[in-house]
Amino acid sequence: MHYIMKRVFLRYSILLPSLLAISCTKDIVDTTGNVVGVVSDSRSGTFLSGVSIALSPTGKTITTGVDGKYEFRDIESQEYSISASKSGYKSDKKTVFVQAGNDTSLDFQLTPSTGNLILSQNSIDFGNETTTLTFDISNNGYAALTWQLSEDASWMSCNPTSGITQVGEKSSIIVNVERKGLERGNYSQTIAVSSNGGSGIINVSMSVQGLRISLSPEELDFGSTTTSMELNITNNGSGNISYTLTPSNSWIKLSRSTGTFTKTENITVSVDRTYLSNGDHSGNLTLTIGEDKVNIPVRMNIPSKEKPTVALQIVDNVTYRSAVFKGAIANIGSSKINRHGFCWSTSEEPTVSSKGICNLGDSEKAKDFTYSANSLQPNTYYYVRAYAENIEGISYSNQIKFQTKGTPQLPTVETGTVSSISSSQAQVTGNVISIGNTDELTQYGHVWGTKPLPTTSNSKTQLGNTETTGTFNSTLTGLAPNTLYHVRAYAINSVGTSYGKETTFTTSYADVDINTGSINNITHNAATCNASITSKGGHTITERGFCWSVSINPTLDDNHKASTSNSDTFTANISSLSESTTYHIRAYVKTSDGKTFYGNDVAFSTTARGVKVTREEYGEDEKW
Repeated sequence: MHYIMKRVFLRYSILLPSLLAISCTKDIVDTTGNVVGVVSDSRSGTFLSGVSIALSPTGKTITTGVDGKYEFRDIESQEYSISASKSGYKSDKKTVFVQAGNDTSLDFQLTPSTGNLILSQNSIDFGNETTTLTFDISNNGYAALTWQLSEDASWMSCNPTSGITQVGEKSSIIVNVERKGLERGNYSQTIAVSSNGGSGIINVSMSVQGLRISLSPEELDFGSTTTSMELNITNNGSGNISYTLTPSNSWIKLSRSTGTFTKTENITVSVDRTYLSNGDHSGNLTLTIGEDKVNIPVRMNIPSKEKPTVALQIVDNVTYRSAVFKGAIANIGSSKINRHGFCWSTSEEPTVSSKGICNLGDSEKAKDFTYSANSLQPNTYYYVRAYAENIEGISYSNQIKFQTKGTPQLPTVETGTVSSISSSQAQVTGNVISIGNTDELTQYGHVWGTKPLPTTSNSKTQLGNTETTGTFNSTLTGLAPNTLYHVRAYAINSVGTSYGKETTFTTSYADVDINTGSINNITHNAATCNASITSKGGHTITERGFCWSVSINPTLDDNHKASTSNSDTFTANISSLSESTTYHIRAYVKTSDGKTFYGNDVAFSTTARGVKVTREEYGEDEKW
């Protein structure tokens, strides 16, 4: 019966792998998922770019773009630790479980680690009489706030102009104005506040009244399209006012330039853009009433219809899922940039309508810009262009074609030969055949142990990182004598660890180390010998004992006696010695491979018969 059951079990054990193979081909289970999220400032809520996002234990690290977003795609379903860090902010670390086939959302809000500048107000109006006002600088950040003031008006002064404001405190700034010697009119200036926790502007305004009149508007800005505006002069006093209005430039036209009025005078002011060059133009109207003069600023712009100029400089740091694009706005054109960025596609000449696009916002000046594109497909050709758009239209750069890398794989490594084997070390070679279609090996070398299939948790050499294939050598140290070792090469990349085939070797014997100890109980014809074995060197000890002679370094060819002890510490009593004679004695051992090893030479002298000998180590006198 036992034989029949054994045959049935063997038959089904043969069929079972085939059935499992058929079953596994029917349902392919998705074992990976994604982690996506966005990083923002906890104080302002704005999205943070340049945040380093690290995924552990994979070792993957990515950086957020201007939209604050990050994502890790196609990672194995398990629990991960994700950390977010950026200069000037406190780092944060969270744990998330990635479910297979799903997107797992994990957002971060980083807290600034600097002071935060808060201004009590953004404007100060002295009117036509006030000379002293104040504003406060507060700090609601997380560190001391160091600040400085900057203003460039002869009629205004601030005190103090710099300082340090601690967390939760405020500093008061006194602002003074001086109207003496100023012409009638409205004055404005700014106080710029800079600090290690942000910057701000205080708009300062003041008026000087020589006449009791008011102007509306107080300045004329025709922009790029307006051709005419109304200037209203109002008499806030009594009686008639006679005036003269004089333009500074010929392109400023007036419906009338002189007159007399009691309450209000309305004058049409127009500009003539004919024959003027593109760009900004400015002038003024001088209102003269008696001996008083008031200047009214006049501005306009003649736009040029020019699209921006943009270039794609390089595509860098290409991986199987990402690439870094670097571009430049060479010229913004006739107006500021409304949006700019990159567009990419698997088809040539991508546009802003393509699926792959990033918008890096507006710009008022030429500049370089960079973007890290993620979620690309492995081993795929892409086309990318930079773009920039102003009011006149959109411009595209040159096109660059690039190919993403293939899906990363484990490295391939071979274990070589073992040589230079001694009792305590050996040399072994290896060969990196492939780094696994990744950027580099993070670590490689050899692992070894006394049990089969050693891993990186056993003894190992660490030869650093490498981006190339080829042979390498390791020195295995700290080995035990006459011991069988298992060794294999290993290599680690971003995917995981690979091992080469295992090979074995046996270390050689070392010498047996013996210490011939003290000689005790010395009489005229006998003595007790002591010794210890400090290292067996991998040998099997078959005999322990002592040999002695009147000559130095006695051997087994001289007098010798085996000890009855089998321990590493052993003794023997020797006799038939001659009185009043100096002897040399050495401990010895014999090994199973037929070798003999000796200890150090120790000399002693027998006593004369009947002579009293003092043995200081025992603290007593003995008479023999």
